[in-house]
Amino acid sequence: MTISLPAIIGDIGGTNARFRLLGADGAARGEPVARLNAGHASVGDALQSAFEPAVLAGVKSLVLAIACPVREPPFRLTNADWTIDPVELVDRFGLEAVCVMNDFLAQGLACASLPLEAFRRVSGPDRDPLAPRVVVGPGTGLGVAQVLRTRDSWLIVPGEGSHVDLGPRTEREFALWPHLEMRGCRLEVEMAVSGQGLENLYRGLKRLEARADREVPVTAQEVARLAGTGEDALATEAIALFTTILARFCGDLALLTLAHGGVYLAGGMTQHFSGAVAGPSFRRAFEDKPPFAALMADIPVLVMPEGNPALDGIAAFVRDGSGFDIGRSLHVTRKQGT
Repeated sequence: MTISLPAIIGDIGGTNARFRLLGADGAARGEPVARLNAGHASVGDALQSAFEPAVLAGVKSLVLAIACPVREPPFRLTNADWTIDPVELVDRFGLEAVCVMNDFLAQGLACASLPLEAFRRVSGPDRDPLAPRVVVGPGTGLGVAQVLRTRDSWLIVPGEGSHVDLGPRTEREFALWPHLEMRGCRLEVEMAVSGQGLENLYRGLKRLEARADREVPVTAQEVARLAGTGEDALATEAIALFTTILARFCGDLALLTLAHGGVYLAGGMTQHFSGAVAGPSFRRAFEDKPPFAALMADIPVLVMPEGNPALDGIAAFVRDGSGFDIGRSLHVTRKQGT
């Protein structure tokens, strides 16, 4: 399909909304603009605050990558109190079309379109450029996508793999698990590997050690700060466990797809904990899949570039979508009569 230009592209997460303007030639205009979700009642309000009225008046299309499943509108973000109604956005901004995709479809597009030098390989051998790839991104939630090479295109398959069950492996984890908050009757990977997951691990450790008689709300940023200063051993343990579970989950996905094209770590938390991700403990946990340790040793782990790779992926798709196969993963709402 062809997306009319100029367009505004957006990466809408659970905490931040990031936008960028693409001109009539598809080239980016200016720098990305970020807005906190909490400061705006809707994505439309965030968009309106990000650009001058004259800019918005000249835009024909809006392409949004959103942190939730994309099935039938309106779309409600999984980890934020926003509902996105494409029809309302078309009418409000006088657009020809609003295109909506999952946020990890955008990360998958970036994984497929960015050059090799854009990524930082942190462990393992060189990648096989045509082999399957997996993108994993802890942030407010946890995102997952598969990137598969077909004869003449890249097939991008976003999923909800972060919501699979998570079980304990060590004696310490078996003791900790009853103290962790669950969704319904089960513990999901996202409840340990995300911003909210890190908070959950820390609170659970405090309960396990009987230090939570007076629960004090704590953010992931505060847990990281406490660990960084060395003043809280449980914060340090929470981050170590977060990193270990992330490595195991990445290893599970690598086994699922035989991802010799690499496992790609995305998101702000990856950048914040890049030292741990590049360390030997992460690699050991990643490869600890007997009897397939030798197979795992042949799979590289890379880090997505800093900045806004999801926006780069959307922009590549808007300019020329012929090299990508996204199946039915893009929801398009057009202005009536067009």
